Amino acid sequence: MGWLTKKAHLIYFKIKGNFYLVFILAAALFFRIYSLAVNGLGYTIDSQNYIKQAKLLLDGHYSLYFPNGFPLIITFFLPLKNFISLGTSIIILNLVLSLITVYLIYKICRESFSNKYIAYIAVAIAAIYPNQITIPIGGLQRIGIPH
Repeated sequence: MGWLTKKAHLIYFKIKGNFYLVFILAAALFFRIYSLAVNGLGYTIDSQNYIKQAKLLLDGHYSLYFPNGFPLIITFFLPLKNFISLGTSIIILNLVLSLITVYLIYKICRESFSNKYIAYIAVAIAAIYPNQITIPIGGLQRIGIPH
């Protein structure tokens, strides 16, 4: 039990020391989920093509038209369709990757400028930048398109 208590204290002090970063990441998550709730999930003709190509890959076939690696990513989620919808699983992946991107912007700015306040400003801009908000809700698209 002592180890768990020490670990909890370490996590607490790490979060306490980065309160602004945690707050900005929480705000980034909120804006992305809010945008998803307001705009809905975006599907295009590309989305259908990606799903078709992913199904071909799972069946051991190869499509002559293979524009990027997105169908390969979708193949990991197709077997889960009995537990969670494909769109939901891709949205969760996109949200996680978007938050990781925002965090990495903080780390890069912190290392580049050696000033945490510049890093906070940069990450706050990334958290509320409209294109960064709409990309995760683009669903099975490569770019975020506001509806």
